[in-house]
Amino acid sequence: MDRVDGDSQVIAPPMKKGGSRRGRALMIFVQVALAAGLLAAILMSMRGSTSQTLAVPEIFAGMRLMKQVEGKEAVAQMNKLHGTDIGVISGYLADYAGDRPTQRMTVWSGKTRDDATAAELLRVMTGKIAAGNPVFTGLEKLTLEGKTVYTVKSGDGTHFYYQSRDAVVWLAITSRDPLSVAKEAVRVF
Repeated sequence: MDRVDGDSQVIAPPMKKGGSRRGRALMIFVQVALAAGLLAAILMSMRGSTSQTLAVPEIFAGMRLMKQVEGKEAVAQMNKLHGTDIGVISGYLADYAGDRPTQRMTVWSGKTRDDATAAELLRVMTGKIAAGNPVFTGLEKLTLEGKTVYTVKSGDGTHFYYQSRDAVVWLAITSRDPLSVAKEAVRVF
């Protein structure tokens, strides 16, 4: 029976308390199915992405980004440089240049499966350089911005390399003050 209270008017009859068990079960099932579908879609979109999560700025330390290579092409270039598969799954190369020819930087960032794999890659690289390498000399271990960073010299400049989560980053820097550039780079890359 419909009721009228003062000025308001009730159009539908009052509902039974609790509703049916079947109706509640169906509502819970639909909510769980929607939540599971949404979670699956999010996980699949994350899984399909192997792109490097580190941002590559257009301008860094007064230098402009001149060239950037990403993904499989970057991995292929890193593997070719080393003459073997170094175990990175993604990454990027970024070449920067300043107004003077003596101001350049190249960033190689290789993303691995996880932090432990990156740590192992860093350990292997350091071991091979320490064992004697005709290209790199003067291996030193530094702490920059709270990170362990290794540095070496070569004919074309000063190099710094370090682990950044699941990636190993190598910086080749030609500058009047490569250490200052490296300090800033460790914060950014």
